[in-house]
Amino acid sequence: MKIARLNSKILTEDIYKKISDDKITLLDTYINNLIKEKMKTKDILRVGLTNDQNLQNNQKITLNKIQFNGVNSNQLIHYDDGIKIGEGVSKVKITACIFHTKTGGMDYCWDSIKKNGIDIAINIGGYGTSGYGSCSFPTLTIDVKKDDVITLSVLEQTLVRSGGNTWLEVAVLE
Repeated sequence: MKIARLNSKILTEDIYKKISDDKITLLDTYINNLIKEKMKTKDILRVGLTNDQNLQNNQKITLNKIQFNGVNSNQLIHYDDGIKIGEGVSKVKITACIFHTKTGGMDYCWDSIKKNGIDIAINIGGYGTSGYGSCSFPTLTIDVKKDDVITLSVLEQTLVRSGGNTWLEVAVLE
């Protein structure tokens, strides 16, 4: 059975046969368009490091606003070394990367993404023979509310590097 759409009405095959092709959108095209629209993000804010930072255990990284893409700048706000969630946002996508130089005795780097000071993702990376290490976080999709704050932290003593190598990005989904 074929099903199609005319404006906002779903049509069954018997009605579909009576309408000219230029007046209908096949259901699969309609669904694909809905999916594409749903996948679009509204606002994206990226904060990063402009100067290297020597940090101690469980210390927050000081991040500066480096890029904003969007129309509703009140949805994502650079705030308190991270990103604060604004009015009308209920779901976000988060990505991040932290680049280190080994300063302590550990052979690996531990990092975290926090929401309101509580770990929501922890990652570990090795330094290797170069003395450099990187933790890249896979994309996270989380529920949020107004005034939640997303930050990055290191979980051990390290030198966090700047120059576009350390950043946090939040994108509004809903």
